[in-house]
Amino acid sequence: MAREKEFNQDEVLHKAMEVFWRRGYEAASIQDLVQHMGINRQSRYDTFGDQHPLFLQALASSESGWITGEILRAAGGLG
Repeated sequence: MAREKEFNQDEVLHKAMEVFWRRGYEAASIQDLVQHMGINRQSRYDTFGDQHPLFLQALASSESGWITGEILRAAGGLG
């Protein structure tokens, strides 16, 4: 039986995107990512795979949050 994740995947993806924004995709090291994300290397690989899938998931999560915010603002739900 698989263990339940001990971290919020959306929060971790947000933290990964912060590293990619700050350092750039090529310069973002594994150590930079896991340190800022607050998870260990094995959890990172088990959950997200290598750097490219992690980047794509972080980007999708970031875009999804932005789009949701824009929809809410358009509907008058956010200031």
